[in-house]
Parts: sequence; C-alpha cells; structure tokens
Amino acid sequence: MLNTGICSFIMLDHPASVPQRPMGKVQRGNRIVISAITYAEMRYGQIGKKASPKHKALVDEFVRRLDAVLPWDMKAVDATVETMRLLSQAAPHRPQ
Repeated sequence: MLNTGICSFIMLDHPASVPQRPMGKVQRGNRIVISAITYAEMRYGQIGKKASPKHKALVDEFVRRLDAVLPWDMKAVDATVETMRLLSQAAPHRPQ
C-alpha cells in the first residue's frame, strides 16, 4: 500500500528507479494499492492553493495503474492503531 507522499513523488516523475521498485512487487504476485484516504488527499491537491491544471489528469492516470483503492473502514483503523501501538512499544525510548 502506497502512501500519499510516495504517490506524489512517483506522479511528479522523479527518478525511474522509484516506480521500478513497486513493479518488482507486482511481478512477484503482489498488488499495488492505496487507501481511500490517500486517494482523497491526492484529489484534494487538484483544488488546493497550489493546484495545477494538470493535477487531475496526473491523478487519473496514476490511479488507472493501481490494482485498487481500498476502503478505510473501522476494521482498517483498528488494525492501524494496533500496528502503531506495537511499533511504539518496539521503538527505543528517546529522552525528551
């Protein structure tokens, strides 16, 4: 699952090596997906203060190449919170 930052980086046509990495995953049978939240954030870019007239076309083309835009339901939120909890427990404590 790609996040908004990675999607933006790829859409802006940064180094060819970036899109190649996910393509290796596809060749091994994995799917390339984004969440409904990422999709909403990408769409918001077409109406924001720094919106480009070609942004909508970039997002449309990018989304066509994905396997799916996955729903973000309560189960997904609960799984995310649990993953974050586990990661925060595993992270070394840093004094503030």
